[in-house]
Amino acid sequence: MFASDAVVIFCSAGRGRGKIDTATGDTVAVTKDKPYERVDSHIADMRYDPERKNLLQQHVGDTITLDREMYKIVEITSNAVRVESARTKVTEIKWNRTP
Repeated sequence: MFASDAVVIFCSAGRGRGKIDTATGDTVAVTKDKPYERVDSHIADMRYDPERKNLLQQHVGDTITLDREMYKIVEITSNAVRVESARTKVTEIKWNRTP
């Protein structure tokens, strides 16, 4: 139904060792062989077959319309998208990697 990509923050200590403070306030060790990575956000490509609609590059906070009802994307994880309708009903949509 959709695919999700992670936006990854990447940092590497070029020649030796180093420490950095991340946006979360954590201090992490960075070496040449062990770079620092964390998932910052997800984006999703979705397809809604009943309307033959492709929804590409969707982010948290984006609004989509399905069957004439508007939904706001409230969460995207590595395996699901959670949307909220105008009536505040939250629906989780699991995804399948196979096209």
